[in-house]
Amino acid sequence: MTKNNNKFGLLIWSYNRAAQLDLLLSSIDRFCPRQFETYVLYKSVGKEFAEGYEICKKSHPNINFVVEHDF
Repeated sequence: MTKNNNKFGLLIWSYNRAAQLDLLLSSIDRFCPRQFETYVLYKSVGKEFAEGYEICKKSHPNINFVVEHDF
């Protein structure tokens, strides 16, 4: 649990799978709202995959997204 808000930390890894990530984050928000401090460590290869992650970030502004450079 994090000290600031008594939420569990949740780390999700994602590699070129923005659509699946979006579905997972939507499910977490629907069935476990506000229970996790969520971080997404992601990497995309190619413009299309990067655009998918940008869309996902805009859809989930409460999630902490971190770009992975050495996946």
